[in-house]
Amino acid sequence: MTTAAAHPQFPRPASSILIAGGKGAPARARRHVLAQLHAGVSSSRASDAALIVSELVTNSVVHAQVGADRAILLELSALEDSLRIAVIDPGSALEPRILPADPDMPGGFGLRLVHHMSSAWGVVRQAAGTTRVWCDLPLDRTPAS
Repeated sequence: MTTAAAHPQFPRPASSILIAGGKGAPARARRHVLAQLHAGVSSSRASDAALIVSELVTNSVVHAQVGADRAILLELSALEDSLRIAVIDPGSALEPRILPADPDMPGGFGLRLVHHMSSAWGVVRQAAGTTRVWCDLPLDRTPAS
């Protein structure tokens, strides 16, 4: 269940990293997320966060054509009971959106996955041309030992 927020507030990220684009970008982004979430977040939720980041970064590489000579900004922000994930790319003419399901067309499921896994998500297009796709992933915190 997802609710879109037209103008969400973006808290200062707890983690922010530039990821080189290209075909290795999703794997680099997943490794970063898993390293950041290794303590205090259930392994299941850390895996969910890594999957979401992989989908969002893949979209940037494919649709915004972020090759190895460009970068994607990945931000992770701790909210009260969720993790805000934001992927910012240089932008493109395409507006990120959920596509209608088409079993004859490969792909097209990334934002649908984000929609189902997050409590809220959205797209912010900046005047400078950049695109920020963000989502809030509810967290199951692991008990402190």
